Amino acid sequence: MSKHRFHRQLGLVNQKGVENLKLCISGLDSVIMALLVQLESMGAASKGGEIKLLKSKEQKSNDNTHNWAINLLKKEITWGEICSAFRNMGMNVSCVPNSDFFHVNCNSPGKKSISADLYATHWPCNAVISKLPLRFHNSSTLQSSFLDPALQISLASSTIQLILRQMGLIKKDKILDQWITLTAQVDYNPDEALVKFDSKYGKPIVSELGNNLGSLLRFRIPLDKVCESIFEEIIEHSCLSPISIEDNWMMNIGPFNLDFDENRLLKLFDYQFPKILEHGKILILGAGGLGSWAAPLIAQSIKPHGLKLTIIDSDLSVESHNLNRQVLYSEDNIGEPKAPAAAKRIRDIFSLSNSIKGVFGKLEEHHVSINNNEFQIEMTSLAELVGPENINDQSEIIEALNNLDITLSCLDNQFARTLLNKKCIELGIPMINGGGESFNGIVEVLKDGVCMTCRYGKEAANEKEIISCQEAGTRPVPSIVTTTAWVGSNQAIYALLELYNKQNPELNLIYSKGLEWDYGKISPRQVSRLPWFDRNEECSCHT
Repeated sequence: MSKHRFHRQLGLVNQKGVENLKLCISGLDSVIMALLVQLESMGAASKGGEIKLLKSKEQKSNDNTHNWAINLLKKEITWGEICSAFRNMGMNVSCVPNSDFFHVNCNSPGKKSISADLYATHWPCNAVISKLPLRFHNSSTLQSSFLDPALQISLASSTIQLILRQMGLIKKDKILDQWITLTAQVDYNPDEALVKFDSKYGKPIVSELGNNLGSLLRFRIPLDKVCESIFEEIIEHSCLSPISIEDNWMMNIGPFNLDFDENRLLKLFDYQFPKILEHGKILILGAGGLGSWAAPLIAQSIKPHGLKLTIIDSDLSVESHNLNRQVLYSEDNIGEPKAPAAAKRIRDIFSLSNSIKGVFGKLEEHHVSINNNEFQIEMTSLAELVGPENINDQSEIIEALNNLDITLSCLDNQFARTLLNKKCIELGIPMINGGGESFNGIVEVLKDGVCMTCRYGKEAANEKEIISCQEAGTRPVPSIVTTTAWVGSNQAIYALLELYNKQNPELNLIYSKGLEWDYGKISPRQVSRLPWFDRNEECSCHT
């Protein structure tokens, strides 16, 4: 297991508790796999814990929708083989006939309910978490839809987040970042000390001591040079009390409202969506925690011959602490640029060739037609950061921007989102905006007279601070897979819905245009202009 893989979540959860997690899972194969993939990402049941599946080892999995996440690409595979694959990755998983562990039943309408502590229920285009088994008004055979893979990932994220809350594994006060420094005292003032002292890891941070005692030098030690156990042993950090949920509690996971009859029985609605979309030209800006989930979920929901997916990211390398939440990467990718690595992985998973491109690059002002007087911000170019010899042909970015049906913003700074949004307004296409850190996330559809500037205000829309998952970011943030997978999967859901709506305008689908995630609680997000912007004003006038 890669060193410091879980560094970004140490300030969020009781990692030892996660590693000792004991859980039983039963029911729907696809949702079980979605749960296992995310549990493994966070290090669950890796040191003393155990995941027990109510399956027989010889039983074949009847749904391989999410097997790509752990490179199980065989069409037929047994649950014994699946357990073995996860054990090889470090998670203790086994098939058993019964268990007294906390039990999650992954259910669907028409399936017989068994006794469990929590129910994760999925059916085409919908998903619900509940304390008790759902009761349905009607029973009907519903066909699978293009939304289902992403919806199952979202359901798994929400279920795991609730389990962490119920087991008291969430830290009471989050730690944003942790690092080790070497501190030295010298008999020089700060200006002199900066000239005289350096290290192979860079210049120190210098502070002056009073009473003519000189200065303190603080050298930050890179993460990969530090023993990872130090971070778990030094800080005493209490957790929130475990929660209990009422018997009548349930939470809707999908974008469509639930409908109940007078007896509180849930009505099933057949949306008659196709299992896979015919075509789509998509740009995903950002291949980190959000983009690495959204990209494969979109790729498997559009027919290969009709898919054109471009992934753009300026991260020079995959880092070890990305692996707790960025599903497309493994230890073999550490040190590689993210976008090309992500595109290659998706091509290999789904046997795609020229329909997936990964571009190592950064969206800059010259890529979009912008009145530069509107943006009085100096942006460091990618060429200045990594050298012009490491930059791909910029025509790939321009070509992708000019040949689009929809874009996803999975970025680490607001200004780049605003640049992308400007291009979307020019083309008249939606932008699916997403963001997440620690246990908070948002997903929203920006279109129809709502842009980044009238949504957030000019100052916020033009903010250039990089809130990054990389160690060198100006403000690194704590991150965990439940949040990134929830945001990324819902970006995929909204992108696919907008694409289908565009291709079938006569359907006039009604669904929420935004969602919020707060420690696992999902609520609608109003997507509208700030009150001081004229609703009749064209967005392009102030973007």
